[in-house]
Amino acid sequence: MKVKNRKGQEEIVGFIVIVVIVTIIAVMLLLFSARKPAGIESSQEIGNFLQSSMYFTTDCKFGTENLELGELVKSCYNNEMCGEESSCLILNRTFDGLLSAGWNLERYSGYELDIYSSQDNSTILELNAGQQSLNSQASSLSLLLASGNKISVYLKVYAKAE
Repeated sequence: MKVKNRKGQEEIVGFIVIVVIVTIIAVMLLLFSARKPAGIESSQEIGNFLQSSMYFTTDCKFGTENLELGELVKSCYNNEMCGEESSCLILNRTFDGLLSAGWNLERYSGYELDIYSSQDNSTILELNAGQQSLNSQASSLSLLLASGNKISVYLKVYAKAE
């Protein structure tokens, strides 16, 4: 009879060891998942910012109407003028103001904006401010030209180090 009692005790000890191992693994997984980087928007929110910014009304006038930012990007690509000022200068000024307001450096470490032609990889506009950090999110969108070419707009935002 003593052999049977000992076998039952060994099974209980084995069960407790398995429960302890599973508990340790569960706690480790919870710790790793809880360590999400804080302080930066998701790439979907950055994408929403890019989408909505393309409808922002700019100072560039063609005829009686002011161009939206998306049209101004295309105008800059085509080297067109807005009155007596280059559309690229207005694009630079407008996007710089939007980025400074939307991703201010008091809350974020920095940002990078690249606008380029997908066909010939020519740069239309590059803006960056602040400092890079390891924690970043990015998003992009494409604008189609009448010729069928694409213009890519890429925005990367860096979180402050904590």
